[in-house]
Amino acid sequence: MGYAEFIKRALSIAAAGVVVLSAGGCALQKGSGTDNTTIAAKELTAGLENGKEEIVYCYDISETDYEKFLSDAADFSLELFKNSMDSHDSTLLSPVSVMLALGMTANGAAGETLVQMEQTLSGGIGIEDLNVYCRILLDTLADDADYEKCSFSIADSVWIKNSISENVKEEFLKAAASYYDAQIYGADFDGSTLNDVNNWVSENTDGMIDSILEEIKADDIIYLINAVAFDAEWENIYDKNSVSDGEFTNIDNETVTAEMMYSDENKYISGDNVTGFIKPYMGNYSFVALLPDENVSLEEYAAGLDGKTFRNLINNAIDATVHTATPKFNSGFSAELSQILQNMGMKDAFSDTADFTNMGDWDNPVYIDRIIHKTFISVDENGTKAGASTVVAITEESAPEPQQKTYTVTLDRPFMYAIVDDTTGMPVFIGTLTDIQI
Repeated sequence: MGYAEFIKRALSIAAAGVVVLSAGGCALQKGSGTDNTTIAAKELTAGLENGKEEIVYCYDISETDYEKFLSDAADFSLELFKNSMDSHDSTLLSPVSVMLALGMTANGAAGETLVQMEQTLSGGIGIEDLNVYCRILLDTLADDADYEKCSFSIADSVWIKNSISENVKEEFLKAAASYYDAQIYGADFDGSTLNDVNNWVSENTDGMIDSILEEIKADDIIYLINAVAFDAEWENIYDKNSVSDGEFTNIDNETVTAEMMYSDENKYISGDNVTGFIKPYMGNYSFVALLPDENVSLEEYAAGLDGKTFRNLINNAIDATVHTATPKFNSGFSAELSQILQNMGMKDAFSDTADFTNMGDWDNPVYIDRIIHKTFISVDENGTKAGASTVVAITEESAPEPQQKTYTVTLDRPFMYAIVDDTTGMPVFIGTLTDIQI
């Protein structure tokens, strides 16, 4: 479904003045799903649904409003990437995963804490609209993966410590269940819960992220978790004659052996200090490769990149023949994002001055203790598999005509890449490759 067609559908719903959302009614594509027989914690989602029936949210939406959200979301994605980027090692983030986990969390915030979260996530869009736009984005990502050879699954969950469950506000849980299709669990936050959380993440990332938590801290009371799994074939896969040994010059200027995949693509990217190409997957997703000029480091190039520039590079790609060489690679990444998000403007949420009164009634200060993000990607001749998970741990204190010119882009030195949703231009994964791991 194209962007204009999707907006038209969204506007036809909004014209009635309401959109009816009920937990469990999401069109979101589920990949492996969670086999609840492996989860010892008690799932509370059904009880929440039965207690509320359905929620009606009134809102107005226009193409301009939604485009602003996508622009702000792209800015968030690039800022998060730049602030997380390692100058030496490969980096990989799923900005969508982080945004959705924090979007759920923001429904529990109030006062200045909420204002800072809204500003950081979406340029100041209010939480009610942010929820709606996130839901539309979720449905778009699912629709764009509705192909046998392209799957993109998103799962969300909220885990509540049994001893404080009566303090948690139902409206907060309704928002998580309705807008984000979150499963709600009550748990003891002991060793069994640690296994449950890690099993849930593993199952909802097709095993690509086998665990997300190493421990449950004594003061942890709520976990808000997002899991993403992407698995797609190339629209045109590489045959065996298109793969051969080659060389890759890593970040330390050392030459290492790499299996290089050769193909001709038809979208060429050219910008200030960068060239690249777009290679489509089955479904409405694409691999975007950006190779900085030889005299420009990855760090230098990324520093000048923002959401608008990134999306313009994709939208302004030239129709042309591009001789490409891409290394086969696997890459994993993990980070704790608390300081990064504070640097981006979300300061109060991490201190004992945080206001999470919309999440529950608390006797002691409640704040975000840590945000754990893990990712994995595998790129080979058949396609790409990528997974990501984000945990927010809440703690209680105690088209133009084709061009005739031919271009060549050889990814034989450190480069930047992204998996992009074609409809929205959103990078669902974005990273750098600085070395080939054998």
